[in-house]
Parts: sequence; C-alpha cells; structure tokens
Amino acid sequence: MEARLDGVLTHRLTVVAAGAGWGKTTAVASWCRHRDVRTAWVVLEPRDDTPSAVWLRVVEAVRASGAVPAEHELMRLRVPPTVTAPFATRLLHLLEQLAEQVVLVLDDFQVVHDPQALAAVGDLVRYALPLHVVVVTRADPPLTLQRMSLDGRVDHVRAEHLAFDAQEVQALAAAEQVPLSAAGSRVLLDRTEGWPVGVRLGLRQPADPRTGTPTGLPDPDRAVGEYLLEEVLAAQKPEVRDFLVRTSVATTLTPELAEAIVPGAPAHRYLAELVASNDFVTPLGGGYRYHPLLRDMLMGTLRFEDPAGFRDAHVRAARWLVVHGDPLHALDHAASAGSWDLFGEIFVEAGAALVAGPQREAVLSAARRVPFVDAPQSALLELCAATDACVRGRIPAGHLHVRRARALLDELPVEHRAAADVLVEILAAHVALGRGDLPGTVSAATAATRVLDGTAWPFPAFEHYGTWVHDLRATGLCWEGDVDLARAELDRMLRDVDPTVASLTTLNGHAYLALCDAIDGRYDDAARRADGTLVLAENAGWQGYEHLRPAYAASALAALVRGDWHGADRTLAYGFAADVGGDEPVLLVALHALQVRVAVASGRIRAARVAFEQACRDATDVPLPPVAGDLLARAATDLAVHALTHDQRPDLLSPPARTTREVLLVCQARTALARHDVTAAVAAAREVLAAGVDLLPLTRVEALLVLAGTAELVGDTAGADAWTRQALDEAADARLVQPFVVRGPAPLRSAVDRAVARRSDELAVAIGGHLGRGAPVTEPTPLVMALTDRELVILTALATMQSNAEIAGELFVSVNTVKAHLKSVFRKLDVTTRRGAVRRGRDLGLLP
Repeated sequence: MEARLDGVLTHRLTVVAAGAGWGKTTAVASWCRHRDVRTAWVVLEPRDDTPSAVWLRVVEAVRASGAVPAEHELMRLRVPPTVTAPFATRLLHLLEQLAEQVVLVLDDFQVVHDPQALAAVGDLVRYALPLHVVVVTRADPPLTLQRMSLDGRVDHVRAEHLAFDAQEVQALAAAEQVPLSAAGSRVLLDRTEGWPVGVRLGLRQPADPRTGTPTGLPDPDRAVGEYLLEEVLAAQKPEVRDFLVRTSVATTLTPELAEAIVPGAPAHRYLAELVASNDFVTPLGGGYRYHPLLRDMLMGTLRFEDPAGFRDAHVRAARWLVVHGDPLHALDHAASAGSWDLFGEIFVEAGAALVAGPQREAVLSAARRVPFVDAPQSALLELCAATDACVRGRIPAGHLHVRRARALLDELPVEHRAAADVLVEILAAHVALGRGDLPGTVSAATAATRVLDGTAWPFPAFEHYGTWVHDLRATGLCWEGDVDLARAELDRMLRDVDPTVASLTTLNGHAYLALCDAIDGRYDDAARRADGTLVLAENAGWQGYEHLRPAYAASALAALVRGDWHGADRTLAYGFAADVGGDEPVLLVALHALQVRVAVASGRIRAARVAFEQACRDATDVPLPPVAGDLLARAATDLAVHALTHDQRPDLLSPPARTTREVLLVCQARTALARHDVTAAVAAAREVLAAGVDLLPLTRVEALLVLAGTAELVGDTAGADAWTRQALDEAADARLVQPFVVRGPAPLRSAVDRAVARRSDELAVAIGGHLGRGAPVTEPTPLVMALTDRELVILTALATMQSNAEIAGELFVSVNTVKAHLKSVFRKLDVTTRRGAVRRGRDLGLLP
C-alpha cells in the first residue's frame, strides 16, 4: 500500500476514496511517517464547509508543517471573514513561493460541499504550487479536474488498493499471535474481500482446530458500527467503557478536555492504552481522535443509554473549551446539549468576537441553530440574532433584536450582565451606523465604553469588544467633525496592533486616520497614510473590503485638491468597488460627492450630475453628519457655479444635511459671486474669514478667491490681485490647486490668470498647467455601473497588452474566467474591443 502512495509525490492530487473501515487515514498517516516529506494535515469538520474555513485550515497546517520560513509573508497573512478573488490570488502567489514541497492532506473531505470551498481546493491542485494534495474521503469529491485526470496529474487510490492481500493477512496474524493457515487466510480474504476492519475482526474469531480457518467471520453486510461496539467497547473495563462513551462527544480530544468531561479519570493513561491496543483511537497533533464510525456509535450509545449524561458531557466540554480559548467548539457542544442559556452565555461572552475573522460563517451558522420559536425569551439569545442580522447588513432586523435584548437585560444574572450590556451597545452602534445616525453611533459606543471601564472581571471577548467600541466611536466622531477625539480613539485602538498584518481592525483604523487627516486639511499625511493602508490591503489581498473606503475617500480628496483628476477618478473607482462587508450610507454619499467635484473639475458635467443624483438618493432618509454634509454642499456648489457661469439654471436637489457654518457660508459666497451678487458674496466671504486661525486652509482660500472675484467684478484690479496673491500664498503649503482652476466666473478666472503668470513657484506652475489647457474634448458618456475590483484589475491589464492567458496566469484564474470578466467590462464600458475599453477607461480617468 505504501508503494502505491509513493505516487503522491508525482501527482498534483491523490484522491484516497473508500468506505468506512478501509484504513484510509491510517494508510496515509503511515506513509507520511515513513517518507521524508513535509506534511500539512487537516482534519475537516462540517463547520469547515466555507471558503474562509478551508483556507484558514490550509494556511495553519502549512505553517505548522515547518515549510514556511519565519520571514515569509505567509506567516503574517490572515484569512479574511469573506474570501475574495484578490485574497485567493495573493495566497496562491505566496504558496507558489515556498521553497519546499509539502504534502497537504485533507482528511474527511466528504464534509465539504460548498461550491466555493471546493473551488478553493481545486485551485490548490490546478496551479503549479509546491503542494501535493491528498484528499481522504468516503466518496469521490466533486472536483472538476477532468483534464488533469486525463494528463496524469490526478491519481486515485480506492478500496481495491487498500484491501489486504494474503501476505498482509499473514503478517497481521503473526503480529497478533493468531495461528492462521494458508487455507484460513484464503477464506478470510474471500469473505472480507480484503476489507481491513473485517480482516482484523475476523482474526479475533475462534478458529476451527482442524483447518485453522476462523469461524463466525464478520458479515460485510452488517453495519461496521456494530463491530466497533462489540470489539472495541465491549472488550473494555467498565470505567474505560464509560470514559470512551462520555468523551466521544468531542471531535478532537485532549487529556485535559477528557478529564473535564469525566472528572477524576486518568485520561493520559486511558488514551495511551487505547492507542496502543487498537487502530480506532489515533494521536493527532497534541490530542487524540476516535475513528469517526466509532465516535458515532459511542455517542449513539450515550444518547440512548444515558440522555442526561449525554447533555452533561456536552455541557462540561462547552464550559472547558470556552475557558481555554475555543468558543466555536464550545458553541457546538452547548447546541448539541440543547442548553440554550449556556449557548447564549458563550456567544455573548466569547463567540461574537469571532465574526471579525475567518470563522465568521461558522459562528453565524451556530447562532442560527437556536430555536428562537421554542426557546425561552432571553437577552442573550436576542443578541445572537442581532449579531447575525447586523453582520449580514439586515439593519431593521438588527434594530428589532437589539431593542428586544435591551428590554430583557434586567432578567440576566449579574455575572452575565457586563458582556451583554457591552454587546447590546456595540450592536446598537452598528445599527445606528447602518442607518447613517452618527450621533447615535457615538452615543451607543460611549455607553459601551462606560460598561467596559466598570467591568471588574473581564470576560473572554473583553479586548475584542474594546477594539470594536473604539472603532465605532471613532467612526462617529470622525464624521461628526470631532477629528481630534476620533484620532485619540483610533490611536488607542491601534496601540497594540501589528501595523504590518492586515485585519479589519488595522485597515479600518488606519483608513479612518487617513480620513481624519484629510478632513483636517493635512493632505500630505492623508495621502501617505491612505497609500500605506491600501498597499497593506493589496499585499494581503484584502483590498475589496468596505472598511477601506475611508482611505479611498482620503486619497481622492488629497488628489482632488492637488489637481490630480485622473488619480482621484481611479481612487474613487476602486473605492466604489470595495464593497465586501456592506455599504455604509454615509461613506457612499461622501464618495459620490467627491466624484461630483472631480467630474466638475475635469469638465465632465453630465457625469457630475449623475453622481450628484446618486449621492442624493443615497442620502435619502439618512441624517448626514457635518463632514459628509460639507462634501455634498461643496459638490452642489461646484455644479451650481458651473451652471450659473454658463447661464444655466442650477436645478439641483437639496438633500437634508448638517453643514458646518464656514462651509455653508463659503458655498453661499461662491454661488453669490457666480450670480454677480457682489454684496452677498462679499458679506459671506468676510464672515468666513472672521473665523480666524481655526479655519481650514481650503475654506480660507475659497473665501479669498471670492473676494478676488468680486473685486475684479467691480473693476478693482489692484484689490483683485491682492486677494489672489494672498490666496496663492496661503495655498502654497498645502498645494491647493483645485480652488484656482475649477471652472467659475470669468472675473475670477482673469484675476487668477494674471496672478499665476507673475509667479514661478511650484503651486503656480501646477495651476498654470491646468489653466493653459485648451478647450475640453467632447465629454464621454458617464459610467452608469461601477466596475468591480477584479474588473478594474482586468482593465489595467488590458492597457499593458497582456494576453488572456497571461492575465489568467497572473491572477490564478482560468482563461474562461478572464473572458467572463472582459465581457462584463465591455458591457459596462459600452465597447466591443480591448482597444476601445482602454480608450474609454482613459477618458473616464480609470487608467493613467
């Protein structure tokens, strides 16, 4: 058999498929032990039937194999809650870089059914990675690898290959000191067809003294489980039998967990003896594993003979596991016991924290096992439902469950109040954020902070909840314009976080710090921090997450004020494509408002109107906070000024928004200047400047330019020049280009042209580059539907003249997948050729 498995090292995939009792795992494990190969072993469980879980188990196993050097990027890579195409590409690239060959064993693969999870395993096989995948399963896996099978890259080991031959039967008989004649060996093989369990059990039957042939041979048609019970369980002492039956509730067993389930049992000794005496208990890493069929039979016996003991074993396992850092398995045990109060305790005090990581789907799946109709009303169970709803973006349902949970909090025992009080406020903050209620977000997060500060005995999720609270409070404070407080919250949140490792916490925190810098007018800092955050996300394959949108917004705002329209357009395109995790309405409004301003600055007025209408739709029923209100007000003003300058009526929607007084005044001043209402323009601009040193440079420069325009309008050329010079001087440090070049009234344009012509500094050169351009070309048709992240990557690749095959190789996808993406790109861009796609991409600012 081991010789047969030697083919593993010459194939991309080896499928070891046979029914129960054929010794699949034992054979593969023996081969791995006797070959000098790096082995990464994964025992899959039903909860692993998601792409994130599969990738997590694979990454952990490959790291544990010793094949990954400490400095390798794979050691720092984190699997996200939702696997995206960019992440899969990044992971496959890192696996490709491994210097050693690794045998990756995926045991119990029959539990994997999810198409995306199967596709993930297919990718491990399809591409030329230093991995030899061995799938151990009870049935052929539904992997679409026919072509690889035809060209010899896939091998199959089936029951006939695992079957004992006469020599192996004789060897086993000798090892177990069972006298067996040649005739007896033939009879045993005929009756069992080489079935290893049947042979082993047959050798334990009494032999005919005349022929040496075993009698009472096992009937292959009978259930394997019956034999396991008879031969393994019945042969044990009562105390060992009880130990086996009760500990069977655990999928993977450690001596410590076993002693928690069966107090007082000498678990170390029992497990060692069981391993030595039969093949149905095997060591696995730092623990032990019962043969799946044996475990099923033992649990069935426990459930039938002692229902109360069955529940007690699960409850004991759950309590031990949550204390020792495994809330996911603890939730499974609590659910199996039907102990929903315990389930709620574990979920609220530990399990909910896992939704930010790759075990998200497993946790939410566990939460959906709660029989809400039959279970008694409980604040803890309502919080389970609320968490599921909020993570899935079902904000109204989340609001309902949060409200119910809050009403039931007083019924909880005091020892469970702290975690529940914190989580109810965290979820309330999530609901408020999802509804665009930023003051509500801040209020709920602040309440959660007070609970955490007063908690004397931290629960397992204490630190995770603290991180969430800082994140939520900072988000609300940032949009409300309390930038210093928001930055302080983010600094506290990121204090002990490794800045080189991508996680939702790291990315969202740095993204909002970048946005804080941009709001504060610190555009160099904003661009640098945003770029660093986006590079970190790209290196980890996390660039599609909605948590990055604040960084995209900050980068786009910095590019806008510096006059880099194409850079801002590209950044915004990727910002809209970053939609994994949902759509925060306020962020969408901000991105569309920035899109309006970039489009107006670059002369694409139809596109600006489309973006403004979308911003207004997104703002419907959303109480926009001041920062988003300012962005939208400036966008509306840009469109209004353009319309008035071209003798058109500024027929724009007016979404309800809170706008800071200075921005409202400067927008009124700019609009009044476009209407040639000198008195109103001057009054508003001077009121803006009266705010003094606390005013942001951008707002001051806009007000100064209004005064320059009004002076030019009334024939005061000297005054216009003086105001324009002051505006240029104050704009120099921040390199503000956009206020000087955005299309506005002719008098202001004249004043700017004269002032710039007299200067040769960096800012004047940049402004002059825009002013010196000729009339804009015919405006391209606006892009109605945003491109996805992967479509943007494909479009960028088209500009490099890569073939479909080259693009596919770079992205670790099939050529057919590239063709499908191209078809979608062509449809969205309304083109039919690669050249047309590149040309239109450049016209829209999506390509350099």
